[in-house]
Amino acid sequence: KFDFRMYILIASVNPLIVYYHDGFIRASLSKYDKYSKDRSIHFTNTHLSKKIFKLARENGTYFGMTEDELRDYQMWTMEELTEYLIEIGKVDSMDWLDSYLRYHFKKAFVHIGRMIEPYVLKSSSVFEFFGIDFMIDDNLNLWFIECNASP
Repeated sequence: KFDFRMYILIASVNPLIVYYHDGFIRASLSKYDKYSKDRSIHFTNTHLSKKIFKLARENGTYFGMTEDELRDYQMWTMEELTEYLIEIGKVDSMDWLDSYLRYHFKKAFVHIGRMIEPYVLKSSSVFEFFGIDFMIDDNLNLWFIECNASP
C-alpha cells in the first residue's frame, strides 16, 4: 500500500498562480490487510513509521531490513514507482509518468486551487503552501485523499 505526498504553492490568487512539486511516494512498512484494526497498516504517514524504525534500530532489522533500508523502501520517487509499474506490467513505458500521472495531478491541482481559493487571503502578496495526498487504485485512477496547509 502506498500513497503520494505532493506539494503545491499557491503563489497568488489574484490572478490564481499555482506551482507544484512531485513530492514522493510513501509506502506502508506494514503488510497490508484490509481487515486489520492496526492503524499503521492503513496509513502511510511517516510519523507512524517511527515505531518500526525504532524496532529496526534496537533489533538490527525489522522483517530483514535495517533502519536505513526501511527508510529507502518507504520513500520512492515518481520514477521509481513508474519503473515498478512497468516491471509488474501495469504500464508500458516511462512515458506514462508524464502523459498520464503528472497530467492528472496537474488537473487535480487546478481544481484544488479553485476549491481553496475562497479561504485564502485575497492579496497578490500572500502565498500558501500545501501538502496534498493522493492514491491510485488497481486501474490507475487517481484519487484525492486530503490537503494539508503548511505541511
